[in-house]
Parts: sequence; structure tokens; C-alpha cells
Amino acid sequence: MKTLSTGLATQAASNESSWAELYDFYLHAAIITPFGTVQILRLTTLPGGLSFFTPLTAPEASGTQGNAASYEHWVLGRKLIRGSTKFSSDKLAIAASNVSGEWAQMLADVEWNEVPVLIRKVSMAISNPTANDATPIFSGRVDRAKVTLRQIEFTCSNGLAGFNAMVPRENMHATCRFQWADERCGQLRYAVVNYQTKTCGAASTTSIVKSAGLTEDQGTAGSYGTDLIEALADGAITTSSQQTDYEGFRVKSSYSATDHWRFQFSNEWGDLLQGYWHLNGEGFGLHNGNRKPWIQFDFGSAVQPQVWRIRGRNDLGREVLPRLVQISASMDDGVLNWNPMISYELPPEPGKLFDIHLHNPLSLRYWRIGIRTRWADTLNASAFSKIEAYAARRNWWQNGAIRFLANTPTVALRNVSRTVLASYAGELHVASLPVAPAAGDQFTIERGCGRTFNDCAVRQNYSHFGGFDSMPTEATVR
Repeated sequence: MKTLSTGLATQAASNESSWAELYDFYLHAAIITPFGTVQILRLTTLPGGLSFFTPLTAPEASGTQGNAASYEHWVLGRKLIRGSTKFSSDKLAIAASNVSGEWAQMLADVEWNEVPVLIRKVSMAISNPTANDATPIFSGRVDRAKVTLRQIEFTCSNGLAGFNAMVPRENMHATCRFQWADERCGQLRYAVVNYQTKTCGAASTTSIVKSAGLTEDQGTAGSYGTDLIEALADGAITTSSQQTDYEGFRVKSSYSATDHWRFQFSNEWGDLLQGYWHLNGEGFGLHNGNRKPWIQFDFGSAVQPQVWRIRGRNDLGREVLPRLVQISASMDDGVLNWNPMISYELPPEPGKLFDIHLHNPLSLRYWRIGIRTRWADTLNASAFSKIEAYAARRNWWQNGAIRFLANTPTVALRNVSRTVLASYAGELHVASLPVAPAAGDQFTIERGCGRTFNDCAVRQNYSHFGGFDSMPTEATVR
């Protein structure tokens, strides 16, 4: 998660602002330069040089992080370049002018390979800046250096170089590269829970196949059932913190769409360090139920909610919407006894309820929904305007397929297969069949997968997901 200091955020939004770049090269050995013998080249694009602070993150040594330092002026420029045919701009080129033949020879003698380099952006319009008033824009290593009498050019790369020009947009979880239930997916195709034979019942249509054997789902197409949260007392819904007039219980469905919970303290995200939010010592790990901020539901006794419906606020823009949420549960509200149930990414659509399916969750009393990221670069507060929970499971077979047997009584259906669009208690909604199945027709049904992170999460298969993991949107200063 990333945001900017107040000073940087103000300058980034201003119509006119002056910016300078800081370059820190961490050499393998000390060299003699016109400004002294140094092992770390601290350079700036600002004419006349700049007094600022050393970086607060590696590769700067922990003992010198945030110290006052002098950055010498050097005419520097940078650009993204193509390193291979796979990426449009996966490397960074830094060009610096030479000032003399002696300077060029000195630089040519340096071992530049694998030299760490950190580039930061600072504003010249901030009064009394601190070490936090700088945002990193590149951190990597020098691949090679080309030195001439006129200039030196560094080619640099980092582990996420392919993302520095094109960050994944609203669907952070790109299509999984694995096929459903193959060895890389980790699911067993012919396990009983994933592959079964069923017999059609009466009253099927060309788009709805009914069968008494379809017992994996309990919910119906027209109703979710009874909302478990609606029955809770106000005091049974609590939060890690809350602002006045934004009580946690306002997420109950009996309140209007504009009522919502809102947490009070921005530092619940962790510690702000040089433009990035770092998880603090309280509740390490995204899957930790104690990771703030969270909203908690005390159901009074053990329950097994298999469908959660969540909606962000619909009275403001997407920047206030929760993005990645983690649902956890516990039997005793214990600090160390939270069981992670699912991580789920909510699309940035205000006012819309999204279904989160938990297939076969544990039966526990206390349930928490924790916000892990937001659709914003300023992480001050976030909210849910409505949360509902239901005991009846639905869509167990969604994205799967049915195939009628070769000897099924209805000849027109033999060997016909169709995609399962949705599944409910005793019925499958499928792509149109040539004729309606008759009672006694037999088919096999196989579970499917939408090949997204959320589909993988429903099946508790996080570790095998073969697409991009969640990457929160970053603030960019130009």
C-alpha cells in the first residue's frame, strides 16, 4: 500500500510545482571524486546541489537511514527502454554528462555491475521538509554502464520492471495460466466434490436442469434466505475503531444505503515510511485476523455463513471503496485463534453488493472482515455501507459443465455438453439446450473455475493461483 506525505500530496496536486530527483548509487568500493572520496554517489538534478536526507529504506544501511546528506548536481536524465520483445519498457536507462576526460576515466574504472541504485522525487516547495517528504520512483541495480568522453549511460533493472510502465488496472487478478484441476492448479478433477453423475427430475427446461441429486447448494435463485447480520444486536457489531456517528452496526441492512461504518485512525494500516504503509508489529500478515482495520460480528453461537454480501459506500467516489478484504473467524474471540476463510477483491463499483462465497466454511461464533487495500492512494478511512451474511450456499457448480451420457433416454441430448451459468438448490442454470431434459435423463457434472483470484479463493486454493496477485494502485508524481 502506498500514499504520499501531506507535503508531497499537496505539491502533486498543485498547478505549478518545482521538483528535483535524487540518485543514490551504492558502489562496491570507494572512489575519488571532485567532491571527495565516497562509496555512495549522492547526486541530484537540481543545479547547485541539494541538502536533503538519505533514504529510509534499503539499500541504505540502517545506521544511516534518514541522515542529513549533501547531493551534488550532475546533469542526469532517465527513460524507460525495451529490454526484450516481451515487455514494452522493462528497463531504465540513466544518462549522465561527463565533465572532463579525467572524470570519464575515473568512471570507466568503476565496477558498475550489480551496483544498487535508488531514485527519489522531492519537491522544492515544501518548507522544512523531513526524510518522509520524498517518494521512491525506482529501486534496482545497474546491469551495465557505457562510458564515453561525452556521457555515461547506465542500464538498470529491478524485479518488477515489467510493471513500471503498465500497472494492472481494475481487475488486479489476471486470468490464471493454469487449467482447472490440472496438476498445477492443485485441485483433483475427479474428486467427489468436483465431479459427479446426476439424474434429471421433472420440470426441467432448456435453460434449467433440475435434479434431486443436486444437494451441494441450499440457496434458491430468487432468495438468499435469512440475513444473519440483520438479527444481531447493535453491540454485537464492533470495529477496530470508529468515528463518531459512524457506528459499526450501521452496516446492517435495516439502515439506509448512505449509512456506513468508518474507522477513525489512519495508522491502522501500519506505519507510514517514506510514502509506503508498512505492516506494524501488531498482527503481521495479510491473513491475520488481527490485522487492522476490521469490523467484527458476534453471532452469539457458532454459525456457518456461506455467502457474504458486501457493498462499499455509494455516496462518494471509488477512492473510499474497500478493495481487498480478508474474512476470518474464531470461536473464542482470541487474539491468536483467528482462522482465515477467504481473501477477496471487491470491484470498484459504488453502491453494488458483491457476493463472496465460502464453500464449506468452519462453524464459529466470531467473524471479522478486515480491509487489506483500498481503491485509493490516500489510506485515511474506509467504509462498508452494507454487509449481509447467509447460511445457504449457492453457485457450487458455477463455471462448470454438464455432459449428458451417451445412453441418456432423450436422444437429442446424448453427448451434449453445456456451461453451468449458476447453480442453486436442486437446479442448474445452463446455456440453452436443444430440448428440455426429461425425468430420468442422466448427466455428469464437473466443477469449473473462472480462472481469477476470487474463484481460486473460494476453493481455498490461494497457493496455486497462476495469475497476478493483488497490486494496489500506486501514486505517481511526474
